[in-house]
Amino acid sequence: MTERRDQPPDPYGSYAPPGRGVPLGVPPDPYGSYPPPGRGVPSGVPPDPYGSYPPPGRGVPPDPYGEYGPRDRDLPPEARGSIVTPFRVVLLIALMGSAAVAAYSLLVARGSQSIAITVAALAVLGVTTALLSLTLAAGAVRAGRNGNGGRAILGGLFGGLFALGASGALAAAVIFGLLSQA
Repeated sequence: MTERRDQPPDPYGSYAPPGRGVPLGVPPDPYGSYPPPGRGVPSGVPPDPYGSYPPPGRGVPPDPYGEYGPRDRDLPPEARGSIVTPFRVVLLIALMGSAAVAAYSLLVARGSQSIAITVAALAVLGVTTALLSLTLAAGAVRAGRNGNGGRAILGGLFGGLFALGASGALAAAVIFGLLSQA
């Protein structure tokens, strides 16, 4: 194949290896190739809309967003805050307490007030798991934006499971509430 020697090779590697020139029949790339030294932009090629051509022999321009990926721009673990917050402690206490009361009233308690206690415990359990699922969903979105794919997937998975648990607990509370009135 005959090569053109009036244009240097594309520095991004799409035309030819360094030192060989551009093959005939390949139109010049107006946004990626360099003009020949000392000649400027070839005629008929519109000016580069993203800035001027780099000087010959300079290579790839630097990354405008920094040299590091999103993970390297994250805050260090000590600057992110504590995992244990008062909100999470209250959610955990409400979750454990309402689950224990609902299990006791469903499995052990016998009497006239057991259905009312079950309805109240299931309603608190449903609201608690719904809040926990929203918290996990927000954490999954935040982890995904920071480039932590594994944490985002796990947060979304457990958030979805807690959302299903919330809908089941609230549906059971409604059903038991209707049964107590009948």
